[in-house]
Amino acid sequence: MLSGMPNSNFIGNLISIYFVGFIIKLMDDIIDEDYPEYLDKALLPYILIFLLISTIVNYKNTVGLFMAGYIVGMYTDINDKLLSGLKGYQESILVSILGLSILGWSAFNFYLSVIMAIHLIDDLIDIESDRKFGYSNLAVKYGKMEVFLLSLIFLILSFMLNPLKSLLVLVMAPIVNISFNKMEGVIQNCK
Repeated sequence: MLSGMPNSNFIGNLISIYFVGFIIKLMDDIIDEDYPEYLDKALLPYILIFLLISTIVNYKNTVGLFMAGYIVGMYTDINDKLLSGLKGYQESILVSILGLSILGWSAFNFYLSVIMAIHLIDDLIDIESDRKFGYSNLAVKYGKMEVFLLSLIFLILSFMLNPLKSLLVLVMAPIVNISFNKMEGVIQNCK
């Protein structure tokens, strides 16, 4: 699709990273925030279209980021029995095996590292609001310095495994957040 364009690999990476990041953010917000049922149904087609576009543009980014986001997001439900009948940790193990078999050790560990770094950085950014509203995050639970150091370790690891893609993911993360916040503002006005 983008193969005839100059720097198509770069553009494809940006597009796929943006769409997968947006999907992960939507899923996380829907699960955590308990949006009204009508909104969940309204968002489903967009999530599927974004996932389809991202997969067409760069399936490795889509598979890696989505699966890593699923695994990292599962930590709060690690012992809960899920829709599949499995516990969270069991699903995480299966998704990890699938991701490793599709992408290989190095690539899958890159995606897992960069998503974990972003998740930890996000927890650091949200620490005060999460404390205020009684939400649990890793920074609230373990402390700022501990989570900062852990995020730094995962960030360094991701840069060691794939420096350019790490940079792209880190640049796209705030862009996804800005886009999401604009969408969330529209949703608030629709109520």
